[in-house]
Amino acid sequence: MKVLCISLCAVFLLSCQNASIEKQINSFPLVESLLAEEVLVPPELLAPSNFFISEDKLVIPQMKMDSVFYIYNLPGCEFAFKDGIKGPGPNDIGNLNFRTFSSYGADFRVLSSSDMKVHQYGIDGNHVVDRHNATPLPASLAVNSFSFVGDSLFVCMGDYEGGYELELHNMSGTKSMPFSQIPQWHGYDADPNELMFIYFKNTIGKPDGSMFAAFYAYWKRFRIYDDQGALIRDVRVEDRQIPSFKSDAMNREQYYVSYPKATDEYLFCLYTDPEDGQSELHVFDWEGNAVALLNLGRKVDFFDHYAKEGKLYAIDASLEDRIFVYSLPDF
Repeated sequence: MKVLCISLCAVFLLSCQNASIEKQINSFPLVESLLAEEVLVPPELLAPSNFFISEDKLVIPQMKMDSVFYIYNLPGCEFAFKDGIKGPGPNDIGNLNFRTFSSYGADFRVLSSSDMKVHQYGIDGNHVVDRHNATPLPASLAVNSFSFVGDSLFVCMGDYEGGYELELHNMSGTKSMPFSQIPQWHGYDADPNELMFIYFKNTIGKPDGSMFAAFYAYWKRFRIYDDQGALIRDVRVEDRQIPSFKSDAMNREQYYVSYPKATDEYLFCLYTDPEDGQSELHVFDWEGNAVALLNLGRKVDFFDHYAKEGKLYAIDASLEDRIFVYSLPDF
């Protein structure tokens, strides 16, 4: 009888723990439609591969162009300069992985696939300069789902054959930890290669390094972890009807497909409405609570939040000559 009581208590505690981790969002406390100011910009953004703000500069890497970095002054989006020549020379830009760009104080960091090192770049005058303090990472690293977590950690895609969807590493190379067992939300047998696509996600670290979040492309879901890989929140967003998951990849709805952004207060991620293809900005806090749903009135592919001015900057990769600027409401 005593053993039975202990077992029942353990089950009860586990269910309470799961209940505290799992969260369902049925509505957003703030829902607004925003009107964009369209700023025409030269030169043409022919091949944008990412989009982020570093201090008071908007940086648009174009990895397929001769000049890699296109720099615009904020808040007005005036073109400042372009810099960075692709090539193998000591002062040239190698093959930077477009998934891994991240602002870093007044500078920014990115992983180069050419040498598997994290390079730190800064903007000095009208030049983008390499700080020449590159950090080597393991050559076998899977860079999908990559993001920096504070100064000393990064997260990336895990070993799906081993049953884990993510790995946590430190920058010094002394820690490598698989975590987060693969979900079973899809409801049918799938091999590890298919699971990588079913549960494809983009991650973002909290700037203070204490947490990070993973937004799933094909699910209205995201998860929040601490800096040890422990799951803090598992959030399902059910603000509208969720269609059944489709095993046919070509007809699968995409939801959280963009690179998310974060401050120490909020998480920002673009959501694609499958009915009309337009973009919404979903805002959450680091407890997984809904903060705001902002209709952007069109499709955008890349964005960043400029906290200093309370602005959202975004581009549609199919339009080569304009940046969309939104004024954000108070949260």
